[in-house]
Parts: sequence; C-alpha cells; structure tokens
Amino acid sequence: MPQHSDVVLSNTDGSSNKVELTLWKDSTALPQGYSTAVIPFLPGRQPTDDANYQQVDPKIGMTWDASNWVGGFGQDREEQFGASTRYGYSDGVLATFANELTLGYKEESVDMIVQNGRFQENVSGWTDGTETAVRNTAGYEGAGAQVTVSQNTADLTQNYLGTVSVLQGTQITLGARIKRVSGTGSATVKVTDSAGATSGTATTVEAFRAVSVIHTVDAAASSLSFSITFTTLGDVFVVDDIYVEIDGGVSFPAPPQEFGSNLYIPCGRSILKWDSTNSIWLPVYIDASNDITDLDVYEDKLYAGRNTDAPYLYSSDGTTWTSIGGSGNSSYAKYFSKVRNANGDFALAKVRSNQVSLSVTPSSLTSWGAEIKVGEPNHSVTNAFSANDTLVVGKEDGLFVYDRVSNQFRDISPEANLFTDPANFKVAISRANEIFTSAGNRAFFRLPVGQLTGEWTDLSYLFKSAAFVGFSGKVSAITQDVSNIFLAVPADVRAATGSFPYEFPITFTDPDETFILALRRQRNRETGGERYVAHTLTSIKSENVQQMGRFETPTESSLFAFGIYEVNQPRITRMVFPLKHEHPALVGSKATRLSGDFYTSFMDFNFPDRTKTAVKISMESLNVDANHPITIYYKKDNAETDDAFGWTQFGSPITSDGLQTVTASLTTPVTFKRIRFKINFSSNDSTSKPPRVQSIVVHSVFTNVDFLEWQLQAKLTDARMTARRLRQVRDTQVLSSTLSNLETLRQEPFVLFTDLDGSQYRARITQKSLAPIGKNRSPMSGAAVERSYLLTLGLSEVKTV
Repeated sequence: MPQHSDVVLSNTDGSSNKVELTLWKDSTALPQGYSTAVIPFLPGRQPTDDANYQQVDPKIGMTWDASNWVGGFGQDREEQFGASTRYGYSDGVLATFANELTLGYKEESVDMIVQNGRFQENVSGWTDGTETAVRNTAGYEGAGAQVTVSQNTADLTQNYLGTVSVLQGTQITLGARIKRVSGTGSATVKVTDSAGATSGTATTVEAFRAVSVIHTVDAAASSLSFSITFTTLGDVFVVDDIYVEIDGGVSFPAPPQEFGSNLYIPCGRSILKWDSTNSIWLPVYIDASNDITDLDVYEDKLYAGRNTDAPYLYSSDGTTWTSIGGSGNSSYAKYFSKVRNANGDFALAKVRSNQVSLSVTPSSLTSWGAEIKVGEPNHSVTNAFSANDTLVVGKEDGLFVYDRVSNQFRDISPEANLFTDPANFKVAISRANEIFTSAGNRAFFRLPVGQLTGEWTDLSYLFKSAAFVGFSGKVSAITQDVSNIFLAVPADVRAATGSFPYEFPITFTDPDETFILALRRQRNRETGGERYVAHTLTSIKSENVQQMGRFETPTESSLFAFGIYEVNQPRITRMVFPLKHEHPALVGSKATRLSGDFYTSFMDFNFPDRTKTAVKISMESLNVDANHPITIYYKKDNAETDDAFGWTQFGSPITSDGLQTVTASLTTPVTFKRIRFKINFSSNDSTSKPPRVQSIVVHSVFTNVDFLEWQLQAKLTDARMTARRLRQVRDTQVLSSTLSNLETLRQEPFVLFTDLDGSQYRARITQKSLAPIGKNRSPMSGAAVERSYLLTLGLSEVKTV
C-alpha cells in the first residue's frame, strides 16, 4: 500500500479504478475515521413457543435435538430442526416407541434340518462327535464355531433331530464354509446314515471356502448325522454357515400356515414344520419329484398344492399326507384360499392355470364346482388370497375379484396389462377392510376392500430413499399382526454397487441383504389425524426373503423370515417378540439383540454450503454401562454411501446412563458441510435390560461464517487554479478522479478492499455520501482555490469461499 494512504479500493483485478484513501483522523462522528464490526450470519431468533434449542442465538451455536422418532424411517435430510419425528433408518434398533430408541428384538438362525448352523448366538447343538467348539466372532459373516482339534481323525457332529424315515431315499446336500486358522491338516464335510457315509472334498485353505457333499439317504436308514471331519491333532479351524438342501432346490412359494397349534410352510419339494423345542424347521413330507406350491387350512385338514404336476394333498394331522388322486382338472391346484362361494357359504377355492373352482368338501374329488375363468391364459396367476372372505386373484396382467352374484371375476386393475410383470400382486394381504399388495418391482398399493374400483394409494414412497443404499421400494414378502404390517424390502440396489473391487486371495461376504420393516398407523398428537409410517427393524443376510409369518403360542411369539442365500442355501430367521408387550425392555423375560445401529438423517442446518464444526453430543439414556455401551460414529460431506464401511468414531463410548456428553477431538475438530451419525447400541447378553436412549442433542458452530463491515471517512480536496493557474495535485484525493472511480466500483457486485493492516477482502460498497466541510480562497483575488469534502463509505464483506 502507498505510504500516503490508509486503505485502498480497486476492482477485483487489483489495479483498475484504484482509489487510495487517507482516513480523516480529525473526524468527530467517526473516531480516527474508521470502524469495523462483526455482523452475525443469522439474526437472533424470536421466541414463538415454549423455550427450546431452536430459539438459541445462532451466534452461540447451531443445534439438532431429537427425542421422538415415531414418524418413521427414510428421511434423507433433516429440515425441521426440533420438530421432525423421522430418521434415516435403523438396523437392530427400534424407533417405534414414543420418545425413545431401544435395542431390537433377538434374532435366531432357525434353518431347516440342521440346528444352529450359523453360530450367531452360540455353538450349541454340535456336541455329538469327538470335538466341541467355541464361538469365534470372526466367522464368515458374524460369528462362527472355532474347533481346536483334539485328536487325529476327529469330527464336529450333530445327529439329525427329526424323523429319519421322512428323508429315506432323498438326495440331500450338506454345505459349509471352513477356514483353517493354523496347522497342516484338512477338514471335510460328511453325511452319515445307518447304511454308510459320504464325504466331500477336503479343504486346507487359510481363508473361508465353500465345501459341500451330496448324499442320498438310504431307503431303510434309521439314523442320520452331519459332520465336519478333521485329520490332524492340534489344528485350528473356524466353521460357519452349515446348511442342508433337499434335492429339487429351495424356494418358499407360499406363506406359512398355522394348523393344529403348529406352523407349516412349503419349501421346494418338502413341507416343513416348526420345532420350537429345538428351534429348527424339520420336513414332515418330501415329494419324490414335485414342488409344493401352496398350503391352506380348511375345516380340519391342511391342503397342499402341487400345481398341474400331480394331484393335491391333504392331511388331518400334518404328518400323514394323502393324495386326492384322479387325473382330471379337479385334481390339480397351484393355489388355495378359504373364501365364500356364490351361496355365501365358506368354501375352499383352488386355482389351476387361469381357472378357479370351489368346494365345501375339498377332501372329496367329486365335490368341485365348474371352473371359472380368470382373465386370459397368456398371463400367469401370481397369487390367490381372501379379502373379507372374497376371493382375489393376482395375475401378471391384473387383479381380479370374484363376484358372487355373477359368479365371475372382474379385473379391478385393467391398466396392469400395460405393465405386465411376474411380480404383479404376488405379495398381498387383506387387513381392516383394505388390501395391501405389490405391483411390479417398485410399487406397493393400498386400496379399500369395499371400494375395489376406487382409489389406489401407492405407499412405496415409504420404502424408498435416495440417500441410503438399499431402499428401492421393492417388497418381496408380507405378513401382519394386530399392530403391524411386516414387510421384507430387498436391498437389491446395494448388491449392485459392488463395495469391494478386490479379487482372490481377498474374500468378502456377499453384500446382499433384506431389510425387515414394520408398517403401522401413527396418530398425530396435535391434529389427531392418522397416517401410515414405516420403521426399519433389522436386516437379514438373504438375497431374497420370499415369505414371512407371525406365530404365537402361550409360551413364545415369533416373526419368521424365509429366504435364500446365494444359489440354493435356505435361510430362515426368527425374531423373538415379547409375549405381553411390544417393547423388549418392558417385559420380565427379555430377548434382545447383542448389537444394533441407528442412523440419523443428513443434517446441514439448512445451510448446505457453509462449513460447520461439531462441538459435542449430549445424550440421555437408560441401562447403559460398560457391558451395555453406546458408541457414536459419523460420516460427512461426500463420504461413501454404503454404510457397511466408512464410519469414524466420534469421541469415546458412553458407558454410564443418565445425561452424558461426548466431545470430539479439540485438536482436530470435526468440520463438515453436512453430517450424519450412526449410534451403536451393544449388550453382552440378550436377557439383560437393553440400552435405551431418550434424547440426542448435537451441538455445532458455524466456521468462519460471520461477516465484517466497515465504516470509513476520508477528507477529499478539490484543487482549484493557483496564481500560476496550475492545478494542485499533491495527493490522490482529487475529487473528480476519486468520485469517478468510486462510482464505477459502487456498481460492481464486489470490489477488492485492502484494510489498514494490509489484509485484503472482497467487499460490497453499501453506502456512499459526500458533504462539503469548507473551502480556501486566494488572499489576493478572493477566488476559491481549494474545496474540502467529507466522504463516508460503508462496506460489507462478501465471502467468495
């Protein structure tokens, strides 16, 4: 800066229209002709209701506070600070209860034929051989079973817990994932029955490898066992993901049915029954060559369809199955449903191709009425179910309702012919005079039963999110209880992202999973109105959860999810629900998860381009201690969207209940433009009181967000002619040139301002005034030779970064 000037203004190029000003130190209105002040980025807030964090002066800090999350998941961005009741999503943490979060329901792996083959909770059930196992948290996915081999030629074995005669003559596949941790020997899977054994290929790889063996159970077998055999004393192996597949493949084409206080479900060529004593699904019937396509209960019998491949079956006890016989159309059924016939009597409806018939005595082959056509045969039937005792048939090209008056079907969704899809109306239930059903891959409709030609409401927006990977709106399975509609939402988008580009020898688990959601009515406390909201409950490692079922007995309450992992690996998961209360912490016999995560929405405090600094997080909690800690993590700005990785811990874990504060590093503070948090709830056992959170408060401040403003005064001189008729220009403050440049700069959006200390700012000229303060005259002629003016300028900082 030139020595004769105090401050300088110029165009942003730093040279054109330059104005060098010397401050008027004798100013009485503005001491030293200069003042500067900090202007808050936001004005102070005015109270509009009861005091809360949103009324705190933003100069002190910006705050996100939440104590109620009943509005449901899927909120991408927090916009209503202090008022929103929604959240990002959760996985094993329940947000369904007003004013708190709590660790979710316990989950058990309850697959078919083998007990506890995934070792998620413990290693029980595998004590029938020479070896025992301990739980190792570094399994193939989650925990596994670690075996330290105690002798040469040893085995980890489980004897079959079901009726062996059901499996006689059946080909089965035993599979597992095995990793050698140390040693020199090998491990092999083996199936043994009373007539002999079959072993698979041995593995010695020090990484998880899928191994399997195919065995046909002897036609007269009286015993059956499943083993992992080891060759060498002292070796250490980790075993995980043990499963058995029945020949013909794995699929769950229809929901489970309760019959005689038991629960049954079709699976491929078999019918499985829930064994609550051993927490396992066991086959009670295996067909030699035909898939079981549906189950339904009518009066005192359970009926099983086999499509048009073979006559349908029925059973009076769920154990002994009888074919209806015959070979005509009356013998075949793909779907069953209990409905009312044209006379208003209860009957069993069966669907064959696009033909429907009804019978009041379906155990008699000759009792079926004439077949009724449902649409055209060029599009397949996808579902058949009852809504208010009325038969509804879903097809690829429409939704058809049985009219008891005309004894015909009418299509209430003819436009579906424009978007035919094998998944149209495949998922459906009837509830409280409404139908809830899927359409195509990404739509989920709600329509009143009493107005089947009325308005359809698409609810799939409740299950979609662009901010969180895995929520595309697709629904693959559905069931219900008194309070909830439970939905399976495949995270198929996540599977396509390809989280890891690595190849062998680095092996990662398959990223596919399915979220389990609860759809429920939520009442607004202020308006009294109700609406449907969706909550995430948990995620299941399954590529496709095909069916769900709710089952309750006097001693247990369960939600089952039936799915497939990879190609043909059955995956059945049981969520353990409380019997007397939905809240898992408010019952005497507790059963909760060991770990769960709650994910907030993104928050940018409605200023997405401004930098903020996270100061601290305050949390009010219950049942928190060293064995039940809560840990906070964060992601910011453009971090990876796949939540399987990429999180950074915020402060130290919370290990005491009550009001606790977590502070980020003071030496390397967390700065962000937008941020979201993952809150992990943990417990060292599933039967103690789970950790609960009543409120969360995130404190932050804006970084370099306030603005500077300046007031300047300078004395300008207009030099007149002297006696020599020469113009006086002793300094740059000649009125005409100064005002011309100032006027040019005033019209610019911002200018370059050099302050007293040489610091440079972008600033806007917000005020300019000029007032005469005196003049000098020639002592000889009396002519005015010099006039003085007071220039007052106001400047406001413009932030360009």
